Amino acid sequence: MCSDGCFFTGSATTENNTHGMVYSTGGFYNAGPIQAGLAWEHNEKARGAGLKDDAISLAGGFNFGIARVAGVYERLKYDAGGGDLKRDFYAVSGTFNLGPGQLYAFWGHANDGKGSAADGTVVGGVVKGSDTGSDQYEISYTYPLSKRTLTYVGYVRIDNDSNARYTFNINPINQSATTGGLASEGKPQGLVAGIVHFF
Repeated sequence: MCSDGCFFTGSATTENNTHGMVYSTGGFYNAGPIQAGLAWEHNEKARGAGLKDDAISLAGGFNFGIARVAGVYERLKYDAGGGDLKRDFYAVSGTFNLGPGQLYAFWGHANDGKGSAADGTVVGGVVKGSDTGSDQYEISYTYPLSKRTLTYVGYVRIDNDSNARYTFNINPINQSATTGGLASEGKPQGLVAGIVHFF
């Protein structure tokens, strides 16, 4: 539930959650140079019996013509360890016309995990306690090969604090089978490249 790139924050779900429910709603505004959105999600028993989780995201952007600037704020709240585990995330991004293509840059920051759960409680990449924050950086360039085909190349990095466990949602590195996040602190990074054709 985030815009313009985000940390992996999901968690491993238990099997046979036959009574799990997910409720979500959102509203979006797109007129002229302004885009904005607000989304909320509530999970009942999605991760396990009796567990309730909530997330809310607010995102917006403004297109200046030669550049588009955007931002996002997200609050996660998990049932965890006999209490709750909360985490705030915020980010900014920019998309800039550069030659025939576009340069994209992103920075996001996840605050330390807080709440009434015990220190060290983990859900996904979110950990309760000090030094559990993280920063994410992305940069990429997209180049049009034709009206319907483009190519891109980019770099992404996550800088975890000493007790944080964020990883990538796709192709996770050193993922813990029980939490869904990293098994320990890490600074995963990667290169991306590809070609897209619109039929």
